[in-house]
Amino acid sequence: FYIKENNKQKKYNLSLLRPYINRYKNQLKQVFLSLLLTTFITSLLPYFTQQLVDKGVTQKNVTFVIVLIIGQFIFYFSQVLLDVVRRWYLLVITRKVRIMVISDLLKRMMSLPVSFFNSKTQGDLIQRIDDQIYLENFLANAFLNAFFALINVSVFGGIMLYYNWKFF
Repeated sequence: FYIKENNKQKKYNLSLLRPYINRYKNQLKQVFLSLLLTTFITSLLPYFTQQLVDKGVTQKNVTFVIVLIIGQFIFYFSQVLLDVVRRWYLLVITRKVRIMVISDLLKRMMSLPVSFFNSKTQGDLIQRIDDQIYLENFLANAFLNAFFALINVSVFGGIMLYYNWKFF
């Protein structure tokens, strides 16, 4: 379809973002802490459900059932609240990093000679800025969501292993 003049592909190195991300270490620690708390709360819900059925329903202990249901609601809403806080921190961090990266890109572009702009089309320059948006979307959404999912899978895999090792 298209003729490639150069077969080399660009490799992106995430270490380029380290100076931008290092400024937000404390916020990233809070994001990670909220992830751990959310995972811990979520891992307790199957235990609550087991206790609800084993001790509450089978023994017909209505007060125990009510206490466990209230506990589940509290855990569920605290999980939702922690998720909102985590997403808010991630939104703030990624937007600030995005602004800093685009600002540095524009500073570099403005320091280039005019001959550079004469040799490039307008679409090339816009594409470089759009690449920053794609990178931000990857870091904020795909990479972090995959990381969070990996932690949840490992925790729930451990819970399933605890209840019945034959699942694996």
